[in-house]
Amino acid sequence: MNPLDLFNQVKELIETKDFEAAKTFVAENQEQLGEYFSQAQQLISGSEGLGWPQLQRLKDFSKTCKGT
Repeated sequence: MNPLDLFNQVKELIETKDFEAAKTFVAENQEQLGEYFSQAQQLISGSEGLGWPQLQRLKDFSKTCKGT
């Protein structure tokens, strides 16, 4: 998998509120995530405790940022 695919996997885990799995996935794929590693960590830490409306906005926002 390329780094963007891995990052998208992290986003999917967050969207399903599986934060522990997201943390584990990021830790296990740190090197493969490359430049997306810090973004993935920030996404997880910023998403914990969010309710559904905030997660939906995050999902919508992430669609507009594909490839960044």
